[in-house]
Amino acid sequence: MGFIAVIVIICAVLCQHDTLSGVLLIPIAVAVLYKKGLIRFIYIYCVIFLSVYLFYAHHSFTRIVTDFNHHDIRELNTTGYFTPEFSVDGNLLMGDIVAHKEKYKFIYKIKSKSEQRQFKRGQHVYQRCHINGEFQSPLPNTNISGFHFDEYLYYGAYNGTLAIDNINFHSCREKVLNFIEYIRLYRFQIGETMMQQLKYGAYITALTTGDTRYIEYEKLNDLKTLGIYHLYAISGSHVALITVQLYFLLKRIYIPIHICKAIILLLLPVYVILTGEAPAVVRAALFMAFLLIKPKSISMLDALCITFIVNLMITPFAIYDIGFQLSYVICFSFIFILQRFTLTVFQLFILTNIISQIATLPMLYYHFNIVYFIGLITNLLFIPLFSLIIFPLCTLTLLFYLLFNHIPTLMNILTTWAFQLHDSCISIFMMVNPLSLVIKSQPLIYYVTMMVALLYIFHSRVSIRFITCSFLLILFLISRTVNEDALHVLDVGQGDAIVIEQQGKVRMIDTGGKVDFNKGWEKRHETRTISEKVILPFLYNRGITQIDELILTHPDLDHIGEVERLIRLNIVKRIIINKTKMSLPKYASIIQLAKEKNVDIYDESEVRVKGMTFIAAHDGQDINDESIVTFVQGNQLNVLLTGDLSKAQENNILSQIKSRIDVVKIGHHGSDTSTSDALLKREFKTALISAGRNNLYGHPHRETITRLHQYGKQIYNTQSDGRITVKLNSEEITTMRNELIKQ
Repeated sequence: MGFIAVIVIICAVLCQHDTLSGVLLIPIAVAVLYKKGLIRFIYIYCVIFLSVYLFYAHHSFTRIVTDFNHHDIRELNTTGYFTPEFSVDGNLLMGDIVAHKEKYKFIYKIKSKSEQRQFKRGQHVYQRCHINGEFQSPLPNTNISGFHFDEYLYYGAYNGTLAIDNINFHSCREKVLNFIEYIRLYRFQIGETMMQQLKYGAYITALTTGDTRYIEYEKLNDLKTLGIYHLYAISGSHVALITVQLYFLLKRIYIPIHICKAIILLLLPVYVILTGEAPAVVRAALFMAFLLIKPKSISMLDALCITFIVNLMITPFAIYDIGFQLSYVICFSFIFILQRFTLTVFQLFILTNIISQIATLPMLYYHFNIVYFIGLITNLLFIPLFSLIIFPLCTLTLLFYLLFNHIPTLMNILTTWAFQLHDSCISIFMMVNPLSLVIKSQPLIYYVTMMVALLYIFHSRVSIRFITCSFLLILFLISRTVNEDALHVLDVGQGDAIVIEQQGKVRMIDTGGKVDFNKGWEKRHETRTISEKVILPFLYNRGITQIDELILTHPDLDHIGEVERLIRLNIVKRIIINKTKMSLPKYASIIQLAKEKNVDIYDESEVRVKGMTFIAAHDGQDINDESIVTFVQGNQLNVLLTGDLSKAQENNILSQIKSRIDVVKIGHHGSDTSTSDALLKREFKTALISAGRNNLYGHPHRETITRLHQYGKQIYNTQSDGRITVKLNSEEITTMRNELIKQ
């Protein structure tokens, strides 16, 4: 009965987002009811469905979509206390703060190196301080319908975001801690101690407390690419291993079984808090607790279902957490599939690895559009390495600290040896193709259907497995359909990055880039790049794995800052530049890397690309005047992309374009140095501007906007509209803001 209740709950939640997906699971629930002879209880399940549906309908996130550049500034002058959930990166402090019993995400620019040291040591954790700044309205994703920060804040019980300008450290006073806060502070102190005393303290802290803040960002990315990041996230296997170890340890010292169980039941909640209260840990703790006290008549499946329901009763919005989703999908898959086989220990290990990889595919594709299948291989090595060597050593290290407040030198030596082996293995695997497969974004029902179908891959009947594989192949082929011809101006802040899909080919004009003015202790190292935040998610969302031509208009960092990252990912086939400027220092590292990766470089005058014309001036006053101008000719619309070209060179370029111009990407982010009368007198009706919010240059300049309006041009601006898409085979122009409004 518990499993049916879980299906009904999932149906109700799915119906909030896609009715067809929710309805798809209803026949499964009814079939199970009929098979189990429980059809008489259908009215109870109808009540459960209606109750869950109404609850999530009433409490679901509602977004009021406004101009993305709208500034709803409210000054902040209050007191609040900092939690242990924070990170320091150069001069940037980010984390959680509680003010007036409401939780907020905050950012703060650190003023001095001594102040940075204070924050790194956690000196102000759980101190109540007077702060000044402003409330900020969090933005959704302005490029694709994927992870939305404003939605994440809502479901994470945050009241918003704060930009703190000043902290009055003289006003800071220690907060009186409750039991849970004391454990959270102790967790932070464990991490600090391990970082000071152990060479691989970052890894050990992650494996014992679930706190990954100390692991370098690049290393975390490597772990995710290799499919072994889950080993660093405290999960069910960690909880089970520690519970079993503790249970047998207590039995060995002749403590009665009922007292052993009572001790474990008391310690499990403490362990959940000590490891960060991740959904997977809560699930595992509930499951282990239930196994200790459950009646023998209740099956493992019902026990898991009960933990699912209890977990949602405690934190209803956990169902939207990817950790929660993956944890339960894997567990349910194990119960359904493994019971069909009689296996040796080695066979069981291989099959569980395969199941955990296959069962999570729909979830991973739904959230990320890409899966690295190298995880099927890496886990065969790393799971035994962690289970037999690394995790026991880390657990023993934690135990020494908890019992004696000291970590022996021997533990540092042993863990160093273990993690050196670990790092060597990672280095070897990172030289291997990660076997990635991208599936472009699909309707929700696509992933629900895939989830149901994947369960039948392990069916005992060969005919069922054959039909399932055939069906999955059809799903895969559906995802490979060619996208319609379109030009996308991505919202990359202050810069240009334009993706053009035309006749099955993908071209990209510039990549955006961010100038980091910070130096020394202020320099930031853990900040995600524009490639990671915008370009790659967008490409994968569209099912794109290769850029056929990457056109670099000119060597300014806000146009070419992400080129090297894209080349290293082996997704760039060839580069087109203005070769008269190849000798410039800004191009040197790009050219060298392109040679190493066998990426061909062509001059704009040497290539012919169907549907595109490249024009470059060669006698400009500065580097902007030598921008490559691209004229894109679609079936219905022609688009002119002017780079950072100035007014002085626009006449020269326009004289070479005799065809109709329908849309123009305005030069130099709307600066008053571009957009001449000669350009404005052309017949185009639509102007596109790519500029960053609150940029230092004041782009787009008011003069440019005024003149565009005077000439009757409709303006789309990434500042206010987010990503702009021009469909080349029609006259339709869409923006991310309008897409969110329609949702």
